[in-house]
Amino acid sequence: MPLRPTTALFGLALAAAPPLSAGRLGDSHASTTPTVASAAATGGATVSMGGVRNLADSQPLGVTSRSHGYAYLASSTLYGQTPATACGGVDTVKLVEGTGYIAVASAQAMQPVYDENYGGCGWECHDETGQSVELCEYSQCASNTAAQGCTCRQVGACWCGQASSTSNASTGTASMGCFSCAKARFLRERPYGGNSEHVGEGEDFVGEELKVVVADACPYGPNSQWCPARPGDVNSCGLKNHFDFTVYPAGLGIDNNFVVFTPEPCSEELQQRIAASSKCSR
Repeated sequence: MPLRPTTALFGLALAAAPPLSAGRLGDSHASTTPTVASAAATGGATVSMGGVRNLADSQPLGVTSRSHGYAYLASSTLYGQTPATACGGVDTVKLVEGTGYIAVASAQAMQPVYDENYGGCGWECHDETGQSVELCEYSQCASNTAAQGCTCRQVGACWCGQASSTSNASTGTASMGCFSCAKARFLRERPYGGNSEHVGEGEDFVGEELKVVVADACPYGPNSQWCPARPGDVNSCGLKNHFDFTVYPAGLGIDNNFVVFTPEPCSEELQQRIAASSKCSR
């Protein structure tokens, strides 16, 4: 399936030069900033066999209607490692190597504040007739096809995204800007039809608890089916949070599985690496 993609902690200044990467771009035309190169223009989510589920038939989504003691629920996709992200140009491999963390991109709704010096992070959507619309609508969970032929494009670099006071528990959208961390665990359930096998008591999870750090952005424009635009908005699966993983845990058969998570402070080692490598002002 073709895919698109906090409060300041460190005292680094934004680089005067244009950013190296726009977060999780879906195509080469996603940004209106000519100097921004896409680090993920050819990225893609893994796809499970079987059709997508009708959105009306999947509310709530089985086991995903429960957060299992975690604070939030999210959908997930996979896009691979990148040497220069929208969170200050960090290398996702070097950032987490040896730390036990997995680098992810969080949905624009989870980091809705952007530096206007780099064009901010907006979007433009049109239906099949060319009529401008605010957002695209989807009738199927995880579908790439929006209603009435709606498509969107990114406007701005989506560089150094930060969370906002409007991203909080009251909206259901987690505050997960650049370099936010969380503990997380994958659920057995996926967004596709044919994968709704019975999940017995104690069998809701796949694998052990893991730690993630937000190192990139997943802008709404080229990722409208997965990454909500504003706090409180939902994606095609009716969820308010989304993580795009650089890697999935090996050997578990993770395939766009839903994930539960709770934000927590990053480790001291990871904070030191962020301070040394990111061009974002923290």
